[in-house]
Amino acid sequence: MVTVSEPLQKLAVALPLLLAAAPALATTDQQQREACYGSSATPDQVIEACGALIKADTNTASLLAQDLANRAFAYRLKGQDDLALADADRAIQLRPDYEFGFNVRGIIHARKGQNQYAVADFTRAIGLKPDFADAWFNRANRYRDMGEPDKAIYDYTQAIKYAPAFADAYVNRGNVYRDTGQDALAMADYGQAIAKDSANAMAWFNRGRLHNRQRHYDSAIADLTRAVTLSPNNAGAFAARGYSYMEKGLHDLAIGDLTKAIVLDPASTAGYYNRGLLYRRMGQWDRAAVDLTKVIELTPDQADAYYVRGLVYRQMKSISLAIADLDRAISLNPDMADAWFARGSIYGDRKQYDRAIADLTRAIELEYTRADAYVLRANYLVAKGMKEAALPDYAFALELNPADKWSRQQYDKLSEPVY
Repeated sequence: MVTVSEPLQKLAVALPLLLAAAPALATTDQQQREACYGSSATPDQVIEACGALIKADTNTASLLAQDLANRAFAYRLKGQDDLALADADRAIQLRPDYEFGFNVRGIIHARKGQNQYAVADFTRAIGLKPDFADAWFNRANRYRDMGEPDKAIYDYTQAIKYAPAFADAYVNRGNVYRDTGQDALAMADYGQAIAKDSANAMAWFNRGRLHNRQRHYDSAIADLTRAVTLSPNNAGAFAARGYSYMEKGLHDLAIGDLTKAIVLDPASTAGYYNRGLLYRRMGQWDRAAVDLTKVIELTPDQADAYYVRGLVYRQMKSISLAIADLDRAISLNPDMADAWFARGSIYGDRKQYDRAIADLTRAIELEYTRADAYVLRANYLVAKGMKEAALPDYAFALELNPADKWSRQQYDKLSEPVY
């Protein structure tokens, strides 16, 4: 996901003005400014060029602040955050009205996880330059990560207002809309991003993921294929397309994509999890267990992985392991009705009817329209000799699923008068 814009590209617009204002600049000096202020140099080249200019521009606060801000951003790209922050601080001290300096320092604070400081810097940049689209965009990213979606949406909208072709702002606003359940607005934003920049791989990727959520798998495959064409190393796009193929029953293509995702990113939980799901569907229990175990190793608090591995262990007749995994899933997510149902059914198989009934009752409390839970609870009540208590469960199961022959048979049998 795109998280920051590239201020070097914005700062580069100052270069022609600087050169036009000083046409007598020496060739070496001109080349250094092109490398320091431009967008084509590598971070090392920027650091070297800006460093030379910093030595030369000691008596010119305005130029020196620009040199420092650009070197700060290059240090940030190299992960040298302390050096980056020192340069950004000095740039702002030299020019307290320098909006680019505040924007760069905000990006550095964001990288260090100091969101409050980052927001303060982006706010200062916006105050100095209200049409500064990058600063609006960067502050929106912080609000998104801080769990303040309304503020994030407002800031992305401002970024788009001042930079209508800002495709990344559409993508990120679309992501917030998607995460807050506003799928239609998200889809519209992804479409706008693609219209503004058809080579924006993240727009295709995120729209493909949204198609997956809406179960529009053909559309998802089309978008995700475009994403991997534009960005061949995007492990997430391969994992998402693998999921699409899996849901369409194209198992070989699915395994190919999910394995590719894992090769590209050995920490791809989506790759391992979805491949584990697929192996389970295919009855390849050992492979499924291995992949799901890897998910748990990577994300120990992944309740879904424990739940699915519990189902796999049950198929493998490793009942103690299955119960342990379902216990863990429930402890991580007490509202997971599926896990309560699965554990209840295992207890029922073991004739531990009280435990089974308790778990199924909890599943029903969480998902009261779950017909299979009523049927199973009724079965166990009958096994305990509590036929009158079972009758309402069969009756409600029939209301939920009138085609349920077993519940009809049991209901009719239990309703027969006793003479």
